[in-house]
Amino acid sequence: MTLRPSPLQLLSMSKKVLILGPGGQYNHLILRRVNELGYIGILKKFGERIEDFDAIIIGGGPARVNENSEEVNYVKEIVKLNKPILGICLGYQLISLAFKGKIEEYPSFGPQTIYIKRRDKIFEGIPDKFIAWESHNDTITKIPKNFVILAYSERNKAEVIKHRYKKIYGVQFHPEVNETEFGRIIIKNFIEL
Repeated sequence: MTLRPSPLQLLSMSKKVLILGPGGQYNHLILRRVNELGYIGILKKFGERIEDFDAIIIGGGPARVNENSEEVNYVKEIVKLNKPILGICLGYQLISLAFKGKIEEYPSFGPQTIYIKRRDKIFEGIPDKFIAWESHNDTITKIPKNFVILAYSERNKAEVIKHRYKKIYGVQFHPEVNETEFGRIIIKNFIEL
């Protein structure tokens, strides 16, 4: 006789995902997507104490940042935890600055066609071209050392980046919104790394 786990046991076996929300309008939607996918999502503000999580998503926000920003210093501490990290929009920019990349003002709002340049586990089950939703004022103009470009758009050379040796990713677009094709798959693939 095979015993099936109870719903409570299944929940306890699920991965815990920390969503760090630096004030963006979509951070609650990231939390919702993570929970809909069957994981335990917990939303915290920047600066709050971090407990034990299986993965970390750094969401978007309206802040304009530079290499000396408080948020960048916080991300420098987070990457020391050696956990899989996904930066979305502002989170992507913060990761880039934490690793000595550069950003400049270059707004993009609305749909963009994304082209996968280099295949990676984060793109499993996704075609080489898809539509993604952007909402940002700044973009990466210099990729940090030890990062590679995984995808690009006609407007932006670096839509998705990955650290060569660590499970650290950045996406300029918003995979959590319905307007981004395959966004839920991207989030799921990241959590399952």
